[in-house]
Amino acid sequence: MRLTDAERLAIEAASREVLPPGTRVVLFGSRTDDTRRGGDIDLLLEPPAALSAAAIVNLRTRLASRLYRLM
Repeated sequence: MRLTDAERLAIEAASREVLPPGTRVVLFGSRTDDTRRGGDIDLLLEPPAALSAAAIVNLRTRLASRLYRLM
């Protein structure tokens, strides 16, 4: 996994602050391959219960905003 400690901690903190308890956050994409360089951070979010489309957009926006501030 190619995340710095600061990136990992930011993802953990932002997820705890914004997402519903019990949400699973999974890193996928190029950052999971230690032999590659660069790349964006792809996160799969699996909430514990179904959410409306509006709630998903709201959470995604709030999480992205919080991550940008922390990173």
